[in-house]
Amino acid sequence: YNAFMASSDLGIVILFMLSSFKCHSLEQLASEMARSIATFGVKAVVGVRMGTSMHYVASTGADIALQSVLDANKGRGALVEGNQLMLFDANCCVLVQEPPMQDADRYDRLKDNLGTLLRGAAARHESIEASLAVLRQQTQVEQLILRSHEVFQNFEKNIARQQDKIARVTGLFAQDLRKALSIPAGDPNSIKLNMELKKMEDSLRGLFKSAELIDPAFTKNIGRVAPGI
Repeated sequence: YNAFMASSDLGIVILFMLSSFKCHSLEQLASEMARSIATFGVKAVVGVRMGTSMHYVASTGADIALQSVLDANKGRGALVEGNQLMLFDANCCVLVQEPPMQDADRYDRLKDNLGTLLRGAAARHESIEASLAVLRQQTQVEQLILRSHEVFQNFEKNIARQQDKIARVTGLFAQDLRKALSIPAGDPNSIKLNMELKKMEDSLRGLFKSAELIDPAFTKNIGRVAPGI
């Protein structure tokens, strides 16, 4: 009988290990822990760490208010026994509301199997956290690409505005210069002055070529990737 019960309890742990791979969020992991532990025939409150706080879930019939007991005992070690049975890991914990202490064999098996289940939950917690970190990094990269694409588009517009401004400033400068030198319109010197100022304008425009200020291949790649995000 004891061998049969031990095998049955171990089966619950193995099934949890398998079902935990379907959990892609920490909330799902907490719910699956509570559901699996309830299969032992006990009422439990489980907690998983989410950032700097704990997320608690109670199995059917368990008192969720007992999460305060978990909070109060989390620094007392990996196993805390008393009116409730509590097991702690760095990122997961479980409280059994009414542990079967009157049945020593069952109680010992429960402690062993909960310890194994908790280690499995902790490993899955670490995996989910790593996956979430990758997703956060992916989101940040996508936001950076979109922002870079916007910056490059605005950069091209700003370049065009600066070149137009150069043309206007050069034209005004030509007028002021002809006036200061008393050169009438149509005079050969005026034509020569215009030609020299046009050379200066072209030279200044050359200082504002986007291909020389930003890697064009990088800009092209950003422009190709951004629309697909």
